[in-house]
Amino acid sequence: MCKLIDLTGKRFGKLTVIKKVKSHVAPNGHASTMWECKCDCGNIINVCSYDLRSGHSKSCGCLQFIHGLSKSHLYGTLNRMYSRCYDQSNRDYKYYGIRGIKLCDEWNKDVVGKKHSMENFYKWAMKNGYKKGLTIDRKNNNGNYEPLNCRWATMQTQSNNRRNNHFVYFKNERLTISQLARKYHVNRDLLKGRLQRNWDVEKAITEPVKG
Repeated sequence: MCKLIDLTGKRFGKLTVIKKVKSHVAPNGHASTMWECKCDCGNIINVCSYDLRSGHSKSCGCLQFIHGLSKSHLYGTLNRMYSRCYDQSNRDYKYYGIRGIKLCDEWNKDVVGKKHSMENFYKWAMKNGYKKGLTIDRKNNNGNYEPLNCRWATMQTQSNNRRNNHFVYFKNERLTISQLARKYHVNRDLLKGRLQRNWDVEKAITEPVKG
């Protein structure tokens, strides 16, 4: 009879063995030693010795789920963020990496040899309003890609937040010229021209066009 190898405390992929539990008896009468394991994601599952030692089981199932996202929009988003910050051949590197913008440590842990597991980024996205059609946007364009500085936004919101936009402060609001024109029903080009000539904002909005 083979001596049982104690797997307590050992790691297999994302699984850490906690303790031995009741053996599982298959229909053919063969018994499999079962181990209670904790996955890095927090789930607890029971796995047999063979599946652990052979590498067949490396997680509670979350690993396969995350890998299944490799062709998703979220995967592409993470890949583009990483590339902008660290890939010098990326055409946008000069706007990100050169300026010192980085991917936070939490999301960088998802990057292994440029293959993204997405675990941390996926969890953040799901808890912070991600849905199809939205893009990731940094609130502070001089800040890093990190949870507190990122949000999911429409393309229009992201366009309004670009660092080369001209912002106007009026009545305790920070607005682009386009936003200001829409809000006060003023022709955008007229408003832009007046502000470029250093008109007072209120006058630029309210002054009638001379006929």
